[in-house]
Parts: sequence; C-alpha cells; structure tokens
Amino acid sequence: MAEKDGKLVGFRWAYELPMDKFPFLNGQIESEKTMYGDELAVENEYRGMGIGSGMMKLSFELAKKAGYDTFVGRTDANSKMVPVYKRLGYEEMDIRDPKYPNRFYFIKRLN
Repeated sequence: MAEKDGKLVGFRWAYELPMDKFPFLNGQIESEKTMYGDELAVENEYRGMGIGSGMMKLSFELAKKAGYDTFVGRTDANSKMVPVYKRLGYEEMDIRDPKYPNRFYFIKRLN
C-alpha cells in the first residue's frame, strides 16, 4: 500500500504461487518457494513517480525475508508494465497461458 499526503494512491497484492491454478507453469519454475505478484495499481496522477516500482521492490524484500527465492508476475502484451518488469530484473518466461494467450509471464530470482 502506498500513501501520499494521507491519501491511498497505490496497492500491491502478492501471495504464494498456487501451482494448481497455474498448471502450465509446472516444470517452468525450479523453486518451490515462489510468490505470485497478482495486482499492482497506482492512481493515474501519481504514476511515473516510482511508487509502483517501490512497492514491487518492497514486496521482493518481504518475500525474501519470508524465505521465498522467486517471484512471478504477469501482464498483457501491450501493458506499460512490460518495461517496468524488465527494469526491475524480471526475465520474460517463454510460456503462455493457454486460456489467456495475450498474457506474458515474467520471473525474478530473489537470491
């Protein structure tokens, strides 16, 4: 969660990757301790200020402290998040969700 002047301007939601919900990822991730970054949002007027990147970096730190060594995220093909993922050290995974073929998956190793 991010606040500016007492106003909620963004949030980040992540949880342990439930492999049963993502069967197409089986065999693609070496770690059994993987977090899944499901949602990230920043109010329009506060975008471009590093708030989203800061929340993502904090989620990496918290996940690592909790014993996780990998973080997975996804976005759509034309999303502005693609360069953000790359800038934060994620690598694009060479897989697609058969149910949602326009989704791109990214992985970040936390070690």
